[in-house]
Amino acid sequence: MKIWNPLKLLLSNSGKLIVFVGFITVFIVGCSVVNPEYKVVSPLVAFEIIRDGGEQVKIIDLRDAAKFRKGRIYNALNIPLESLVSEKVNLGYIKGHTLLVYCDNEDCTRKGAEILVSLGFSHVIVIEGGVKSWTDEGLGLVR
Repeated sequence: MKIWNPLKLLLSNSGKLIVFVGFITVFIVGCSVVNPEYKVVSPLVAFEIIRDGGEQVKIIDLRDAAKFRKGRIYNALNIPLESLVSEKVNLGYIKGHTLLVYCDNEDCTRKGAEILVSLGFSHVIVIEGGVKSWTDEGLGLVR
C-alpha cells in the first residue's frame, strides 16, 4: 500500500508547480485587496449612475478650464489633472461620494483616477473613452 507523502509531492516537479501556482494566486488576490482600484464603465452605465445616484455622485472633469467651458457633462466639477498632480486642490468636500471621472483621453482619465484612489477615495469610476465616448453615445454636454 502506497502512502501519500505531501513532502515528497512538494519536492517533486509537479509539487513545485502547484506551490508556484498557489503563490501566484495568493499574490494576485492579496494585491487586489490591499490596493483598491477604480472601476471603468461605459458612458451609458455612467449616465445611469448619475441618474440614480443623486447627490452622492460627483462628476469630475479633469480637462483644463478652456475645454471645460466649451462643453461638460451636466453638474461636472472642473478639477484639472494638473491640480490633482500638484495637490493644489482641496477635495475634502467630496470625500465619501462616488466619483465619476473623465477627460478627453484615456491616459489623463486613468492617471486622475489613480491619484484619487491614492488620496483615499474608494468609490472612483472612470467613464470609458472620456468625453468623446460620452458624446458618441448621444449623451449631451452643457456649456
